[in-house]
Amino acid sequence: MNGTFVISNENLTRVETARLRQALIAMRDELVNRSGDLDRIRKKQVDSAIRKLDKGGYGICEACTRPMLKARLIEKPFVRYCVSCF
Repeated sequence: MNGTFVISNENLTRVETARLRQALIAMRDELVNRSGDLDRIRKKQVDSAIRKLDKGGYGICEACTRPMLKARLIEKPFVRYCVSCF
């Protein structure tokens, strides 16, 4: 995956969107059976990412509202912040 920016879901191909959705759902399913505080936080982040993927706005940094790199989203599809704001 190259380092292009995601401005909205429209910049993700259908294949990329499907792969991200699969990865997020797999993460969520794995986290459901865990009970630690960090696991609950991560599950909320994953659920939020799935909602953004469904409704639009996925790939936008929650702090600075700039688009994130596709490579960052592919590596950590639940991430909420760009590298600069992390």
